[in-house]
Amino acid sequence: MSDAVLEFRDVSKVYRLGRSPVRSLRDEIGKLAKRLTGRPVPKPQQLTAVEDVSFTVRPGEAVGLVGPNGAGKTTTLRLIAGITLPTTGSVVTNGRLGALIELGAGFHLELTGKENIFLNGAILGLSRDEIRDRFDDIVAFSEMEGFLDTPLKRYSSGMLVRLGFSIASHLDPDILLVDEVLAVGDFPFRQKCLQKMSDLRREGKTLVFVSHNLGHVARLCDRAVLLHKGRVETEGSVTEALDAYQQLIAEGRAVPRMRKTEVAKLASDDDLMDVRILDAGGEPVRVVRPEEPVDLVVRFRLDEPVHEPGFVIRVMDSRGVMLFEENSSVTRPELSAGVSGKTIEVKYRCSFKLLAGSYLVGAGLFLPGENRMTHYRDAATGFVIDSEAPGWGPVDLAGDLSIRAVGGSR
Repeated sequence: MSDAVLEFRDVSKVYRLGRSPVRSLRDEIGKLAKRLTGRPVPKPQQLTAVEDVSFTVRPGEAVGLVGPNGAGKTTTLRLIAGITLPTTGSVVTNGRLGALIELGAGFHLELTGKENIFLNGAILGLSRDEIRDRFDDIVAFSEMEGFLDTPLKRYSSGMLVRLGFSIASHLDPDILLVDEVLAVGDFPFRQKCLQKMSDLRREGKTLVFVSHNLGHVARLCDRAVLLHKGRVETEGSVTEALDAYQQLIAEGRAVPRMRKTEVAKLASDDDLMDVRILDAGGEPVRVVRPEEPVDLVVRFRLDEPVHEPGFVIRVMDSRGVMLFEENSSVTRPELSAGVSGKTIEVKYRCSFKLLAGSYLVGAGLFLPGENRMTHYRDAATGFVIDSEAPGWGPVDLAGDLSIRAVGGSR
């Protein structure tokens, strides 16, 4: 295995959907009846969650697993932790694992918080004395002193995350596995967890981190693996993987496509050029700080002049959930004549007051008085808010809006 602490070797995981393969007599009689009457017997369906995935993690590395929902990230962590076994391929680990993958995973809900601390320590192979040595630190970090004698079945999801992360990170793991479940915790505790993971990295521990918060991935990880539809799309530096992920988002492959209806005066899909975010110096940026002024630039081509067009700006999270929409239908004489067949550039000065995470910003053009609007799947770009803000609010579009023709027909 060389000096790696973790190796994924051509791993695939296939789940069977529907009924359990263990069938009852009633199921078998029903199946026989369908055959006798000539009715088709439905074939069992399968889901390939992970397909031919290979990667290696060296001691002391921090590797992020990123990708859209359903990409196979959590399944990969479950395979590393041994919660589930691969259908094909092999997973080899070298060292003690600490894992926070699912709420309640590894816990016995009928036992108290104190009892679960000792249970988890015993599962990891620690002696009772070793667990006692770490017990006070676990309790202090979790801030759960008043609930240690309460059964976990009475804990909220936030309380489970507090206790789960505290145990996973304090029982001397060689490899720490952390999933997006951390997002359930409140803001101050998330900050504590991020700092703890940074401390463990400095101690030479290995981290495998799954998150939709790309700002956290960029902050914590050396490398990243982009998963898409169960396969490795990109593996490399954090910058390379996040750039590839943003490209997935921009192409509409990582989030539900925006609604599309035709507006005749606009050119075809291929002629809508792009949406970009530029800094004060006019350079494209992918990482934006909360409330930092940036220019949102949209370029498209008109087949014929339009009168009083309207613009729409939409901001969505990485799952495609709409967070903000701003419509503007002011008179723009710049588009009323002399721009037919030319590329038009629309520039908004704006800022984003959002929590840390990955987002999609898209733009469209519509005609006043008509219940029609165009959104193209490539009329969007991804960006990352790189640090937490105390709250979130609307996108500020109070700045100037400029429109100009920048090129001829293509």
